[in-house]
Amino acid sequence: VSCVKFAKKGQVLFSASFDGTVKAWDLIRYRNFRTFTAAERVKFGSLAVDPSGEVVCAASQDTFDIYVWSVQTAQLVDTLSGHTGPVSCLAFGVENTVLASASWDKTVRVWSIFGRSGHVEPFDIHNDVLSLAMRPDSKQLAVSTLNGQIQFWDIEEGKQVGNIDGRKDVIVGR
Repeated sequence: VSCVKFAKKGQVLFSASFDGTVKAWDLIRYRNFRTFTAAERVKFGSLAVDPSGEVVCAASQDTFDIYVWSVQTAQLVDTLSGHTGPVSCLAFGVENTVLASASWDKTVRVWSIFGRSGHVEPFDIHNDVLSLAMRPDSKQLAVSTLNGQIQFWDIEEGKQVGNIDGRKDVIVGR
């Protein structure tokens, strides 16, 4: 199991695994009640659940694609392609149902899941992206990179709006 995420109400836990499955777990009975898979067997390294709990997404370490399933039907509804390296993390915004994906290809992409299109052009980060977080209003992203930087990006404008240099902390091991 490579990643776990709670659904909004906290009674369901989703897990993604290198065995090619995403599973939904009932936390009242502690049982698996849904299993999601892709058409071909791939390793899932990151996971996100939309705020409504209707959609679950997982990113493949093999194909660099993001798979989108309906939680109700367990059907694969979309495959998002565009990254050219492993997707390191996924995050949904609370508003506007946008999904952000960060990759070792040195980009962050923002997807409109229900609109079926990329929200803006990819953000060029210039370093491998390790982690990202979306502000609850879905207007800004924080992105951490392999070189110790935390960058802040305006999602609507597609522009960097701030930076924290953490390299000194990384060098001395704090």
